[in-house]
Amino acid sequence: MHDISHPQQSQNWYRSDGRYYRCTLQQNLLHEWVLILQWGALQNHRGGSLEMVFGTYEKGLQQLEATAKRRVQRGYKLANHKA
Repeated sequence: MHDISHPQQSQNWYRSDGRYYRCTLQQNLLHEWVLILQWGALQNHRGGSLEMVFGTYEKGLQQLEATAKRRVQRGYKLANHKA
């Protein structure tokens, strides 16, 4: 059964000089929580991505928060916008 007590998606965008980093926590069709990390350069669109699967929203959120902390430590600034 689908757990609707959590938002369907949490997303953060980060930017630094010429680079971006996007973190998205969402549920997949198997009702697992997936943290999708995407990064790259703003000018040439080169980058990469990584998906990490978690059994609970709380575990995924913990990783999202840890990732956000690392982005800020590395000079990225939160730049959330509606996609």
